[in-house]
Amino acid sequence: MAEVLDGNGRFCMGTLVGNWAQKYDGNPDFHPTGCVCSVIDYERHPDGRYNILVEGVSRVQMAEVSNDRQFRCVEIRVDDMPAEISPANGAVQRLRELGSRALIEVIGEAPSGMAERMQSIELLTFLNLLAFHLPLDVKQKIDLIELPTSNALAAELLQHCERLHA
Repeated sequence: MAEVLDGNGRFCMGTLVGNWAQKYDGNPDFHPTGCVCSVIDYERHPDGRYNILVEGVSRVQMAEVSNDRQFRCVEIRVDDMPAEISPANGAVQRLRELGSRALIEVIGEAPSGMAERMQSIELLTFLNLLAFHLPLDVKQKIDLIELPTSNALAAELLQHCERLHA
């Protein structure tokens, strides 16, 4: 983390595959779709660990490259999802309503005005928040982030939200 903070503040984040905990000290496999993240804020603990707040910058495809550092390195190809959905679309409005309810249920007690603020978040950011926070297993979440278009992501998320609120 020190190298990230001394540099441009960016790194790649991915999701480890399967029962990774048994191989954690080695090099557990990771899903190829990840995200370039930018560090927004951080707190360093006395034991050397960090709490970090990051913002996703770009969806990427990752392939590991060998290195002699204490951390893993990847080669990336930017694979940003095109934002092709019309925000005025009726299905999008339904997704925003059901998705906002689902997010508030996950959070628990929502801050005042949160439901209203959810309606104004940029659409692709809202879709990604929803994909991350819905009560789905890791495989389902990976399947969502690997969808090729925002239309496909919105359609899948709407189905999940409708099942949650049926």
